Amino acid sequence: SSLKNKAPISIGQQVWQNGRLIKLNISNSNISYIPKNIGQLKQLKLLSLYSNKIDKLPQSIENLINLKELLINDNNIVDFSINLDKLSKLTSLHIHNNQIEKINNGICSLKLNKNNLNSFLAGNNRLCDNLDLCIEKFLGLDYSSNNNDIVYSPQNCINCNEKKYGIENTNDQDILDKNQ
Repeated sequence: SSLKNKAPISIGQQVWQNGRLIKLNISNSNISYIPKNIGQLKQLKLLSLYSNKIDKLPQSIENLINLKELLINDNNIVDFSINLDKLSKLTSLHIHNNQIEKINNGICSLKLNKNNLNSFLAGNNRLCDNLDLCIEKFLGLDYSSNNNDIVYSPQNCINCNEKKYGIENTNDQDILDKNQ
């Protein structure tokens, strides 16, 4: 699906302030592509693209310098090479339930609250190798969200060596038993 034939004013749910778009929600819209010109929305504070079929984000997202919330969970994103250093106002990043293998090191410079699950959710991806030390400290690294309920499943990176990625459905007791 595409946004190509839609009038910009009719796309998703929008909140405007002083003639500027500040919130854009295109979630659950069956889209697979985000145009490069999204980066022109410099006053955007919320970009919600969750539950679509997006596999790549345009690099121009790093131009959204006022962005506070980026919700791109439940897509097919593999490449997450956005320069997060440029998104210095970002306080909420939801990337869970994708196919992401690597996060740009710029994440360590963000103002994400490592102890607040709503600040950073990254469970059920392919994040196994090359994780920055700051990311490993984030409470939301191994969490995902299921209908707004926070779900914990341990990240089992042993499977990354076998090219079976992400979170396995296992419970904490299984892990405790294996570690004894």
